Amino acid sequence: MNENNENENVCIPKNFAQNVIDSIGDPIIVIDPSNYKLLLANKAMSEQIKEVDLLTGSVTCHQATHRRDTPCDFPDDPCPLKKVIATKSTVRVVHIHYDDENNESIIDVVATPILDESGNVMQVIESFHDITHIMQEKIALQKSEKMFKTLFNNAGDAIMMHDMEGHFIEVNQIACDQLGYTRDELLKMSPIDLNSPEYSKMVPDRIRKIRDDGHGIFETALLRKDGSSIPVELSSRMIEYGEDPMILCIARDITERKRTEKIL
Repeated sequence: MNENNENENVCIPKNFAQNVIDSIGDPIIVIDPSNYKLLLANKAMSEQIKEVDLLTGSVTCHQATHRRDTPCDFPDDPCPLKKVIATKSTVRVVHIHYDDENNESIIDVVATPILDESGNVMQVIESFHDITHIMQEKIALQKSEKMFKTLFNNAGDAIMMHDMEGHFIEVNQIACDQLGYTRDELLKMSPIDLNSPEYSKMVPDRIRKIRDDGHGIFETALLRKDGSSIPVELSSRMIEYGEDPMILCIARDITERKRTEKIL
């Protein structure tokens, strides 16, 4: 194809290429790897960067997406163009992009090479998918999980979480200390194993009650590793852990209360 010298590198007619990329919802640019300048930009990209005419032949990819005059570089912004040239294959990176009002967006960048017959990179196509909300939700979830773990491990009472079949999923350090088991040992046990014989037979009915009512408070006695028992008040509640229903149990040591009751 030889429309003119300016477009000698375009592998397909420019108007056709423009129509194709304009039909795609995510922003897309086609870059000249020799100078980082944009050869094409689709409608979605132009609508995102309205203050600059992207197709003047003088706008670089880093100017359009990062509002900077120098190419992206390690460690914060690895340049996908450089990686494509080096590997001659598709690469994927996550970048921070900026709009006309300098608002940040977290972008999943996919850069794909267009190779000539000799295998040299003629052009690079970059597509941008906004993952800001996904990343914000992920960060919020991580913060929530961190807060949960902090509260879980710093509570004054033994806390244990098990699934609806009675398999322990998590226990805190207080539970380990009070019962004399390691965390790994407790995670191989079940509420039936931990409850003393007179209470263990009640466990299935109590699980059903918690499942039906959403919560329950019971007295029981938990067996320590040395064979002794500890009377506890067990406050249990249904929770969602990830996407699975779980029962969170807080076991409060009521040894002193039981002693007082005997004296009275």
